[in-house]
Amino acid sequence: MISLWTKEDIEEILRQLDAQELPFSKVSFSGLGQGLVRLGSGGFSEVYEAEGRKKQKNKYAIKVLGFAKRRVDWQDFDRIVETQKSLGGEHVVKILEAATVNVWIRGRCEVIRVEKVRPEDAAYTDIIPDENVLQLRFILMEKLAPVLSAQKHRLTLFPQGLAECEEGEILKCACDIGNAIREAHEKGWLHRDIKPENIFYDAETKNYKLGDFGIAGIIEDEVGGNVLFTEGYAAPEIIGVMDDRYDQTTDIYSFGITLYVLLNELRFPGALKYKSVACQYMRGYEAPEPVNGSDELVQVVLRMIRFDPDERYQSMEDVLNELEKLRYGKRIKYQREHRSSALALGAAFALVGAVIWKGAFAADTVWEFTRWMWIFWGLCIFRTIRKLLGHNGILSSFGIFGIGIYLAIQTGFSIWKLLVILNFVFVGENLAGILGGCAIAVHIVTGWIGDGTVTAAAFVPYRWVAVLLLSLALYLLYMHFILEQRGEQIIKTYLHKNAAWLFITAFYGLLILTDYSMHISHGGAFPFYEMLFGADGFAWVMSCRPATVGICGVIFCIAWMLRERVLILVEKLSHKSKWANRIRGKVSTG
Repeated sequence: MISLWTKEDIEEILRQLDAQELPFSKVSFSGLGQGLVRLGSGGFSEVYEAEGRKKQKNKYAIKVLGFAKRRVDWQDFDRIVETQKSLGGEHVVKILEAATVNVWIRGRCEVIRVEKVRPEDAAYTDIIPDENVLQLRFILMEKLAPVLSAQKHRLTLFPQGLAECEEGEILKCACDIGNAIREAHEKGWLHRDIKPENIFYDAETKNYKLGDFGIAGIIEDEVGGNVLFTEGYAAPEIIGVMDDRYDQTTDIYSFGITLYVLLNELRFPGALKYKSVACQYMRGYEAPEPVNGSDELVQVVLRMIRFDPDERYQSMEDVLNELEKLRYGKRIKYQREHRSSALALGAAFALVGAVIWKGAFAADTVWEFTRWMWIFWGLCIFRTIRKLLGHNGILSSFGIFGIGIYLAIQTGFSIWKLLVILNFVFVGENLAGILGGCAIAVHIVTGWIGDGTVTAAAFVPYRWVAVLLLSLALYLLYMHFILEQRGEQIIKTYLHKNAAWLFITAFYGLLILTDYSMHISHGGAFPFYEMLFGADGFAWVMSCRPATVGICGVIFCIAWMLRERVLILVEKLSHKSKWANRIRGKVSTG
């Protein structure tokens, strides 16, 4: 088989495949017969522009693998493609389709036979003995502009904000790409080749996207068997300077070097141009500060690229907290780091509120609590506790699903019950545990009311407490969910300048005004609410004392926001005190 394929050879083979509507029936390579439009190339792949066969205005990119003399573990490669598909979205380059084609060649580049192979076919992964057969892999992706490109041997950055080294634009890029890396890490994948050449800019959505997930990690030199990496971006432990270690900190190092290069006018640490130098991999090397960037951003980047992996940030969660603090302010970083307080308080409010609600509003309702219900809710609570302690709950999830289906069948199966069970299993882990605690507490109170230990009348004066606690619980749990999300729009809508808490404060303020207007209505001056709710409904609403709920809710919201401000100030003063003590210590020893 030919080992050194020329550009003309490759394009001729692809042209012949395209004539047979391969590898993709609805997409064609651009520039057929005039020279294919090559968007980029690497050590093991070529990327070409493509267009719809019917709608030629739709542009795509096709990555082609199989011509270069590299050995690829195709099973790993397929898993990586599926991973990038699952990650594809706001900050990851979308993979639309993948295909494998066996191509029989005569002479230098005459295609005499082709066969599209499916993953389940034996020929998909078997080594093909015939030296005249190529196995080519094709990945169809959205076409995006790379942030770094070489034009006439000159490196250029895109968009203009990156080229002019605007810190706001670099932080935008850092947060977007950081979110992509974090999501991959959460799913157990390392990127392994983070660099500006693998970062793209979507001019339509104005988002940065990361491509080529994990490719470098499963491609080896055919001769030496060494794992490929990009020198300069690879962590010292990858190239053998330190003991072998391949974990999240290696991606954090590569990501940090990427930001360093963007801040340092496309120069690596200690280098005068876009090429790494040996000093970067000398044991104990400390990179100089880049020429651009605020002191805060520079310190974050320098910590990301520490020589010793133990001295770097240990997770992308930590990195993003620091980057978001610089982009949006310290309050958002504080909220994320202390979001467990919203979960804990929300759970406590939900538990107490549910008990009072049961006694005050539904004392006569009897809920039959079977042994299987005890087990179901107990498993929900157990799994939530394990999750909070940092353990997975796979076995608990299986138990919740199985018992949930059994209970649904016993009580009359419906699609809504199935959706609730699936939500408990896959999404609402914390919510399931809290509901489990509420269900058990309500059942216990039901027993107390039934045997006369307490009376329903004792709960009635506290109806407003149930309404207040349950409304605050729902909002605190919702805020905990929001604080676990990383989308830019979520931050701007809910978290920036305390927008979400101002909204709920306004809601409680509206309750106060509603209570006032309802009293006027009850006096006969404006009977709107009695007409709206009816006499019984009006009396029910008034028994919940909306004004009292509103006043207490406003006080709680203001106290929560003030608490954040005070604790942020305390942490700031504590941080300054630590630095002052360090400086005094250095001066005294000097």
